[in-house]
Amino acid sequence: ATIGGILATAADSAVRDWVIGMTVIDALGRIVKGGGKVVKNVTGYDIPKMHLGALGTLGILAEVTFKVAPIPEAQYSLYFGSPNATFLRLLHQQTQPSTSVLTQTSETNVLTVTYTGLREVVADEGEKAIKIARENGVVQVEAASSPTDSTADVALAARITGLPDSVPVRHESLWKMGLWETVETLPMAGATTVFFRNTGNFSEGMNALLRWAEANQATFAVLNAPFSLRQGDFPLWRPLPPSLPLMRRLKQALDPKATLNPGRFIDRI
Repeated sequence: ATIGGILATAADSAVRDWVIGMTVIDALGRIVKGGGKVVKNVTGYDIPKMHLGALGTLGILAEVTFKVAPIPEAQYSLYFGSPNATFLRLLHQQTQPSTSVLTQTSETNVLTVTYTGLREVVADEGEKAIKIARENGVVQVEAASSPTDSTADVALAARITGLPDSVPVRHESLWKMGLWETVETLPMAGATTVFFRNTGNFSEGMNALLRWAEANQATFAVLNAPFSLRQGDFPLWRPLPPSLPLMRRLKQALDPKATLNPGRFIDRI
């Protein structure tokens, strides 16, 4: 991962809120600047946001300016085994974790929740989380029992995105399909990702996942896949966004000869 890669792929949706300036090289080799070095100087069209998630098809990211925040005074991570839907809902309603990740494999099913901020606030949030767990029959587990690198050596990954309220049902439903090695959910983002470590059954799995997404009115996207799949007829995004015609006109205006990252993203849909 690089800063440019994270921005070009929009791998983390929260990153867009921290970008205030950007320098880009366009298809003609010109230097184009947008935003500024400090928030008070940022005026006009928010050009940097246009390049977030564009996969380098609109310009080459040369320089990026971010807002910054103080390093948190304290950080506290908790691990809960096999969390139920009620616990997940109450946890995110009554506390404010910085991050929460639910990871399920054949060996573990653990929610990792992290609180950051002032020491007293972090301690209070952690105590509330533990209390909610006890009241809902969820067991706190040791860090050693938590998943470490569940996405190592991934051959293929695909993401299903929907409303955060449907996260517990979606996570359980996708895991019960039994077609992938790992299911990872970000409850606050409403996103669930499935991971394959081999491509032996990826065709069956991806078609099943696509059918599931269509039946449940969720968004489907392939994040990582073998070159043969990415170059074939299998859809990498579904449903296609209503803004697709506008996106194509933007690509045509900024890169009429398709010089930048040809065959990707808009050209691939």
